[in-house]
Amino acid sequence: DTRTGEITSAHDLPCPGRMARDPDEAVIGVGRGSLWRWKDGELEEDWVALPEGSWTKGAVQWSGGPGLRAMYLADSEGHIFRLDPEDASIRLVARTPLKPVGPMSATFDGRLFGFCGDGISRLFCYDPQEERMADLGVAVSVLERRRYGYQFGAATCGRDGELVFGEDDDLGHLWLYFPRIRPARF
Repeated sequence: DTRTGEITSAHDLPCPGRMARDPDEAVIGVGRGSLWRWKDGELEEDWVALPEGSWTKGAVQWSGGPGLRAMYLADSEGHIFRLDPEDASIRLVARTPLKPVGPMSATFDGRLFGFCGDGISRLFCYDPQEERMADLGVAVSVLERRRYGYQFGAATCGRDGELVFGEDDDLGHLWLYFPRIRPARF
């Protein structure tokens, strides 16, 4: 309870792990063969059946986007799925160039950016308007000195559509990426 600071146990989850908040403030997570949803104090353990994919290995990655209704999730084999919470549907939309998929974030125009691969991760972009996946290469900064981004552990979209990626290594830098934002057409 954010007003009182009191913490209580609400429910035991079927498969705890990474969770996401949908546009209607419900919390969603991956269960055993389905997505569960916590909304208005109630848990729906089998809210939406998961499509075929690799849901048991590695961490499932989630992303919503500012002002977007749809959400994205990725399995450990690099399949990108689009979840529409309104009609509780999931469909495969793309596959990343490498696996596993790391952190992802969508921006205002609906494009999904994220990292994939082991070792030096590669930045990808899925464009739902063109239904196309693009490999954007490795992250390189040339400020102060040349620096390569290797592994990333977090991603979010900022106020102006910029993407913030948190490095997941010994130095732990924050990386900013400013994609040109286009009007959403879907």
